[in-house]
Amino acid sequence: MKTLTFFNEKGGVGKSLHTIMYASWMHYSVGAKVAVFDLESPTSRLDLIRRQELSQMEDPESVLARYLRRNPCHREPYDIFTKSGIIRNFTRESLYALHNELWDFIRKNPGGYDYVLFDFPGLLTTESPAYDVIASGMVDLVVIPVDTDNITRKSALLTARMAVDNEQKAVVFWNNVTPGEMARPGYLDSGERLFTDRGIPFLRNRIRSFQKARRDSDERLFVRSTVCWPAKYVEMACPSVVPLYEEISGLIG
Repeated sequence: MKTLTFFNEKGGVGKSLHTIMYASWMHYSVGAKVAVFDLESPTSRLDLIRRQELSQMEDPESVLARYLRRNPCHREPYDIFTKSGIIRNFTRESLYALHNELWDFIRKNPGGYDYVLFDFPGLLTTESPAYDVIASGMVDLVVIPVDTDNITRKSALLTARMAVDNEQKAVVFWNNVTPGEMARPGYLDSGERLFTDRGIPFLRNRIRSFQKARRDSDERLFVRSTVCWPAKYVEMACPSVVPLYEEISGLIG
């Protein structure tokens, strides 16, 4: 069983987006058995999307139901676990209980899942689940999305240093970069050196901005779903996504 997280301390950089998309690609397209721990707070976003999609599947006229009739999915949805599902009254004091519950899950289910993903809230402090899980060595690979914003890059460096200091593998990739930024000679390369000069690998595949297609399954041409992998729509919106995920899978094994 392999464990990974898409994480950057700064919010809005694509953590949850890529957690859903990578989990769905691995489960529905590649055929791996996947579980996701949705540790966002106070709202478990991935769990909310899953519950909305299950409701949509019961409505034959919904976008998702019509899509699945045309493109049947022959696998059951992967498991999504929430903090409240593990510890009902989550407090600062229960952070260590959460830590122990996660460790027990990983130890008891080495053959139950091929991949386990963690979706954390932002803020890398000693009071966050991300700090405890990454620092304790539960994560095989920390995948850090970064854009050209200076604050985002500084947050990415902080995340990478913490992972490396705790003997976790960390890699960085460009996410949500504009066509203009991609076209500027050497612009993204110089940004990568901020990390590679410190021994932090940068992935080859770059994800351009595709905000207009960053849709859930209640909209047409959606790319984000927890119950299927809309391959045609993903290819239309951003053809670099699957090569990026193949690159990540090659690193984690």
